[in-house]
Amino acid sequence: MNKQNLKDKIKKTAEKLKEDKKTAFILFSAAVIVLVIAFGGIGSGGRKTVSGTKNQAENAEKTEIESIEDVLGQKITALVSNIDGVGKVSVSVSLQSTGTIHYAQDINEKKEKDSIFKDSEYIYTEGNAGQPDGLIVRIDAPVIRGVAVVCDGGESAVIKNEIKSMISSLYNIGSDRIYVGK
Repeated sequence: MNKQNLKDKIKKTAEKLKEDKKTAFILFSAAVIVLVIAFGGIGSGGRKTVSGTKNQAENAEKTEIESIEDVLGQKITALVSNIDGVGKVSVSVSLQSTGTIHYAQDINEKKEKDSIFKDSEYIYTEGNAGQPDGLIVRIDAPVIRGVAVVCDGGESAVIKNEIKSMISSLYNIGSDRIYVGK
């Protein structure tokens, strides 16, 4: 795929996102989460680097997941607290994964006799201070395992249904993975 074809595809995708507001919202939310991951969370003072043992890497990923869970919990808390009949709110979010960033690649195939050889390289754009950045083609949002909401008013069937519907539609998870109670 040459660079012009890639530019055309990116323009077409941008036009589709302008028309499809739900997909645009999901991608925007994913981008915010990716930024939180990239900069180590809100107010952390910068990027975290990890080197050393496998345990250290696992701990860093747990911290990354916890950071995203906290941000999502804060967003849900703010939304739920605005529902009529809801008092004090506490939210816990559990993630299955943090999401994935997919970068554009230029893939060349060479056919020789009965074999096909593939060679690929990432496509870069000019980023901050002239440093190259990988061209992002897709961001998969984090996968939510479950959400628990405990709030005053949570015993009401009407409020439970309203909270479950809101969270389910916002994050595309089944209502069976959302608990609401008092």
